[in-house]
Amino acid sequence: MDDLERRKTGELGCHIEHETARQALVLREIGEILERQDSDHHETTPSYDLEGSELARTPKAGRLPPMASGSYEQGMPWPHAFRDLVFMGIALLFWQLDASLRTGTVASVLVSISTGVATALCGYLAHEWGHLIGARIGRSVVRLPASPTEIFLFNFDSDRNGREQFLIMSIGGYVASVLVVVFLLATVPLATLAGAVALGLTAAGIVATAVLEIPPFVHVWRGGALPRGGAYVSELDA
Repeated sequence: MDDLERRKTGELGCHIEHETARQALVLREIGEILERQDSDHHETTPSYDLEGSELARTPKAGRLPPMASGSYEQGMPWPHAFRDLVFMGIALLFWQLDASLRTGTVASVLVSISTGVATALCGYLAHEWGHLIGARIGRSVVRLPASPTEIFLFNFDSDRNGREQFLIMSIGGYVASVLVVVFLLATVPLATLAGAVALGLTAAGIVATAVLEIPPFVHVWRGGALPRGGAYVSELDA
């Protein structure tokens, strides 16, 4: 009887060990499956920048690296702001000089033309600042210039921004241009050569804006892709 009980006890112990080993193997397989699923999930999860815009839905997509020059920091391009304020001051000095030299001489004509050109350039700068203000209102991701010698006031990131941000940024520049025209019509003496040059060049700038900027705006408005190249940077430029 004791031998029979010992045999049964031994068989039960072997069965328990076998079952424990089998369950441990199953749990290990389940853990490996869950680990693989978790890894796949992280590789295909979209990444977001500081503004919350989706960057990519590609494996292991991360934040785009900054460009070699300039930065993606929030703020304003203060060196450009100082540069443009200095230029506006020069334009005002030209207007004072033009008012005192309207004698019809070659020198006075050159001063008048220079005054009109400087005024039109101020209008262009206002247009660009309007774009930047629109970008800030729309919380766009933009690249600020590294130095005031760069042509563009900022670069719009076509990878990190969306359709709505592009449209708001664009509208900001258009509104600024309208305000410039209203300001010129209200303050500039249009009967003078300087006034005529300023208004004529400003009108030409508006036409150029319509030709260069309105088609991409309409394209994006209708659901098309954001433009790239020039003032628009992308992942390929990083």
